[in-house]
Amino acid sequence: MTGDVGSLADAELLSMIIGPLHSGSDVLTAASRILKSFNGFRGVSLAGPSRIKRIAGIGYKGAARLAAAFELGKRFREEGLYRDRLKLRTPDDVGHIFMPRMKGYDREVFVCAFLDCKTRLIALKEIARGTPASASPSIRSVITEALDLRAVSIICMHNHPSGDPEPSTEDRCFTDDLARAARTVELQLLDHVVFGGDMFYSFKAKGLMGCKKM
Repeated sequence: MTGDVGSLADAELLSMIIGPLHSGSDVLTAASRILKSFNGFRGVSLAGPSRIKRIAGIGYKGAARLAAAFELGKRFREEGLYRDRLKLRTPDDVGHIFMPRMKGYDREVFVCAFLDCKTRLIALKEIARGTPASASPSIRSVITEALDLRAVSIICMHNHPSGDPEPSTEDRCFTDDLARAARTVELQLLDHVVFGGDMFYSFKAKGLMGCKKM
């Protein structure tokens, strides 16, 4: 396979990342089987090495290369957010910009966006990673990260792998507690966004985050 990689079919592109198979299987056939088994690139990115390696003799090394490629793509995209000093003006900004990242997890992950005085992104940090049903972020960890980064405000977000973005009672209590803790050190929690499937729930949009505009 030579020439412009942009002209390659999906399976051809995937096979180049996987590389030769020690099992002797045809790598192009294996790549096609992976795409079919996981319903395309998004499914492959969510599957993880442990599931991918079971397909057609891929093995752990080939599966790990695929996982690394998807992680590179994610980091490349997020690098642009910092370089462009992305402004997060509205809940819709948060929802649409971070949806690809937040719906790509098979377990609950709690992430915070730390912002400057003009609501420009300083850093995006993963605070906690839990089970498919819950995560247990630490309020102390969120506040410490914010102070270390000299942030002025915070937007926190997490996902519901179930696909339902409706916040739980625990989500609501945590949001109230974090907002109070932030105020004690002159920080502001601007929003808490919960992602589920292709939808998101914004505490800010629901009028639950005080009166300051993003």
